[in-house]
Formats: sequence, C-alpha cells, structure tokens
Amino acid sequence: MPDSEVIKFIEDEISACKDDLKELLGLALSELKNINKIFLNDGDKLITERPVFRFKSAESIKEKMERKNIDINCFTDKLKDLIGIRVVCNDLYALEEVCNKLSDSHKIEIVEQKRCIEKADSDGYRGVHFIFKSKDAEKLSNKNLKGEIQIRTIAQHFWATFSHRDMYKTGNIILNRIKERSIMLSDTLYREDRELKLLKEEVRESYSGINLLSLSSLLSSMGIMINNDEKEEFIKLLQDEGLNNDDIFTLHSSLTENAKEFDEWGIYLFKTIINREPAVIEKLFIRAIANINGYYWPKRKVFEWVLSRKASAWSNILNSDNPRNLIILLEAFYYNSTDRYIFTMRSPDEITMWSFILDNRYTVKALKELELIEETFIENIEKRETAKAAFGKHVYKIKCTQKGEEIAVRCIKSIFSNEEHALYILGNIEKEDFPKDDVFNWGLPRSASSSFEIIELDEGPNFNEKDWWTEEIGYY
Repeated sequence: MPDSEVIKFIEDEISACKDDLKELLGLALSELKNINKIFLNDGDKLITERPVFRFKSAESIKEKMERKNIDINCFTDKLKDLIGIRVVCNDLYALEEVCNKLSDSHKIEIVEQKRCIEKADSDGYRGVHFIFKSKDAEKLSNKNLKGEIQIRTIAQHFWATFSHRDMYKTGNIILNRIKERSIMLSDTLYREDRELKLLKEEVRESYSGINLLSLSSLLSSMGIMINNDEKEEFIKLLQDEGLNNDDIFTLHSSLTENAKEFDEWGIYLFKTIINREPAVIEKLFIRAIANINGYYWPKRKVFEWVLSRKASAWSNILNSDNPRNLIILLEAFYYNSTDRYIFTMRSPDEITMWSFILDNRYTVKALKELELIEETFIENIEKRETAKAAFGKHVYKIKCTQKGEEIAVRCIKSIFSNEEHALYILGNIEKEDFPKDDVFNWGLPRSASSSFEIIELDEGPNFNEKDWWTEEIGYY
C-alpha cells in the first residue's frame, strides 16, 4: 500500500474513534484536575501547570507501526500512546502523590508503568510513564484504547526538554562526551530533587511533626515532667495509633480538653482491667486518643485501647485480638441484642464509599465467621440526599449464638474480678452512632465538622477551552 494510502487509512481510523479518544482523554484529565484540587484545598499544589496533551499524528503512527511491526488493521488496539498526556509536578513528593492517586483512580486503570526515578534510563531520562485505559469499558465503543501519561518533576522536565529539543531532534550524531555530560546533568538534577524533598520533609517536621524536642517543649509548658525514655515511649504510642503526623498544636489541645473526665475514666478502666493505676504517659495517651481518634465515642475508644493492653487474657478465648469484636459480643450478650451501623455515600455515577470512621462490616463478618453471633442486615433505615450524593444509614441487628454466650461469659471472667464492673463500663460507653444533629454528611470526624468544605470534583469529560482541556488538539 502506498504511503499516502496508509496515511489516509490511519486518519480515517483515528477519525472513527475520535469520540472514544476524547472520552478517554477527558477521564484522565478530570482525574488529574481532581487530584490537584484536593491537595490545593489542603494548601498544597502538586501539579505546577496545566497538563499538555496530544493525539498521535498519522505520520507518527505509521513510523511506529513499521518500527514495531504492527498490523495496520489493529493499530488502535495495539498502540499504547494514541493519547499522550504530560504532567509536570513540583518535586519528588508531588510526583509520588500524583502517581499514588492515579493508581487508586476509579475512572482509569493503570495497565503498565515504567519508572525511571532513582535510576535513569540509558540516555539519562527520568520520569514515570503510565499506560492507562478506562475502568468502565462500557463508556467506549473500542474497549482496547489506551493512552500514556508522562509524569515528571520540574527538574526532570527541564532535562527532558533540553535533550529532546537540543540534542536528539536535530538529527546530528551525538558525541559520546556530550552524551556523558547530559547523563551527568540528569544525575545532578536528581540529587537536587532529592535534596529538595528531604528539605521539605524537614521543614514539615519542624513545624508540625511530633518529635522529642517539640514534645519536651509542649509538656514543659504544661508543667508535666517526664524523662526522655518516657517521652520516646509516648511518641511510640502515638505512632502505633497512627498519630505521628498530627500537628503539635492539635496534640496540645487533645491533652488539655476534658482532661479530668478522661483521667478519671482511664484510672477506673486501668484499676478494673489492668489491676493498677495508669502511668503518666498512659494518662496522657488516653487523653490524646479520646480527643483525636475518639470522635463522638471517646470513652468507647479508650475502653478498646485498655482492653488491647490485656489482650492476653481474652484473645485466645475469643480467637481474635480485636477489642472491637469483644465489645460488640459483650453488648449483644448483656443486652440480648445490639445494633451496629454502617454509613455509605453513593455518588451520581453509582460509586459507593463507606464512612471511614464508622464501618462495622468487618467486625460483624469476623464474629459471624467465628459462629458467635447471628445478624440481620437492613439497608437504608435512614436516608439523606443532595443533588451530588445519596447518604445511607444501614444496620446489623445482632444476637449471640449459644457459643457466643459461652465465649462472652469466659471472657468476662478472665478480664473482670466482678461482673458489675463490666456492666458499669458497658453502660457508660457511648452508643456507636452519629448524633441526630450531626453535619449533613455522615462519616465526618467531630473535630473537622466546623471546617468541612465540600470539594466539587470534575466528572469530565466536558471539554471547555477555559478549563484544563480544549477541543483543539494540544501539543506534546
């Protein structure tokens, strides 16, 4: 087939799948925009400028088919870069965040990736390349269409632009010494990228991280004197609870808010379950988890933690070391039945998300698999709807099996010297539900309710020349 006919055939094929290409492009670009918008809402910006894109030209497709020996009749299925998107990120931290978010996308699926970050390509190139396709195959008439996303830091983009424009596109033969200097420049820029990442991490830690120095200053200001070993143990407790990145000012408020109430609750639990008073750092930690991770149920959260400190007394009996499982079993036993809730949000495109702070699915499943409970699941006992989402409250109605009653009795005897202690504690922990006057979106932590802001995410692919994409073919 003459070259002119080959080009004409390719152009016709591309024209036939133009709508699919736009759909796929829009999915990727809207996802990138959402990623940037979410982080911008947190005061950061990952992507420095609009991503640029291109649709592969007929001439470039012809050259690649010949080079890769691809059949002209199936090039739209075989070529992986009919769409090309370039993303330039601020630094290595931003690059990794963008890569992680794209990998978790519910719109596009990453089917291949090539990473040249720590170790450069043979010519010195660094960056991350993702080959992607639509996760919803029904959106496209050609389900095999794929595109490529190139992700680079500013430094990597500078090197790639220089080498592509000034060295390889000229058609000149590149001398070895010039190529070696180009690779050395790539290595130098990577070291600068890495140093910038380390510097940013150090700045973040110095301002907000909980370390020995900042903790010492905080405790001294509160008149609390403990030695460095105790401080390090306290930091480890915070880290084990996932609180190592909390702002030091947040920690200050958590150690002072309702301090007397949580100290008294912690002392009672320790005396009853551990048979001793809590140490100073244990009292401090109880305040921290109650205020930071306790949400609407701080006493319940503290009870879970104290039970975990004595897991050796009950975990073998229950065949589980999860204190949430134990508490639900005890509630079902003492009250004959108990209700456990889950909360969901369904978006307009039918994506269901679960409340990240109140989700009892796995706890109920674990107890049922152990044959300790029977459950009846009732969907949507309460609904709340907006134009953007539908929120649902669902319930598991739980009863103990005979085996569950026997296990509950054995656990109570192994933990409490007096059964009345167990009844008192269960009667004083909060019911694990959201209050009636909670904010409209279930699943929101108590501490965040006053500052919550809904981020309107782009669902794409509505092309708009004022937005991140345009109907005109971009440059690449």
